[in-house]
Amino acid sequence: MKNILFILGVFLLMTSFITAPLKQKKEEKKIASCRLQLIRLVCEQSEGYATPDAIYFIINGEEVKDRILMSPTASDNVRSEVSFLSMSAVPLDKPLKFELWDDDTWDSDDFLGEHTFTCADEGAGEKYALFTNDCARYKLWYKVF
Repeated sequence: MKNILFILGVFLLMTSFITAPLKQKKEEKKIASCRLQLIRLVCEQSEGYATPDAIYFIINGEEVKDRILMSPTASDNVRSEVSFLSMSAVPLDKPLKFELWDDDTWDSDDFLGEHTFTCADEGAGEKYALFTNDCARYKLWYKVF
């Protein structure tokens, strides 16, 4: 259930950033030149060595509130991979900045990296954004079409 809420939170935040300018300029009826489909997030190396990472995104400066526990070694409530295929592709009419963070309980959160999605990747097939700050290694697979 938390995984579904996390995916829904990411989807709603992405669509609010992308569709807000379209709603403001209805008379222009601008159509996005491409679409972004997130595919999956894979944890190859977690930032934390004793506990799983509590991963969250900041999208264009807005935090997705839900957290998902991730580690290279999956267990009952810890995932090594999260699928976003149930989430619809979103219009990408301006750059979309993703930041990946690990929520730390006892100290400041860990910034694991960022990637900006644009239409420059349109038609390139599946690609991934690599997040490697703080000794972590995450791949966010996506497709722009």
